[in-house]
Amino acid sequence: MISPILLITFISIPLIIAVIVIFVFIKWLKPDFLQFKKSIKEKPEGLLDIDDRYNSNKIEKEKELNDLLDKINKQGIDKLTKIEKERLEELSK
Repeated sequence: MISPILLITFISIPLIIAVIVIFVFIKWLKPDFLQFKKSIKEKPEGLLDIDDRYNSNKIEKEKELNDLLDKINKQGIDKLTKIEKERLEELSK
């Protein structure tokens, strides 16, 4: 007669393997299955939290500053308009 422990082992191991195979198959069909973390880019603009808004504003300011510095590098600081000079002063603080 087969011992109860051996019987449980013969039943549980194939069940565990079946669950793993099913999970891998579902994950292969739908890669976003059970994916909870969403990136910042996927959030609509109205649902951004404080950190996201701060980071996006910081990136925009850095891009604007880089554009002004590129213009200075290509044409010289004398070619900046008065508004651009004021904006450069604000962004460089």
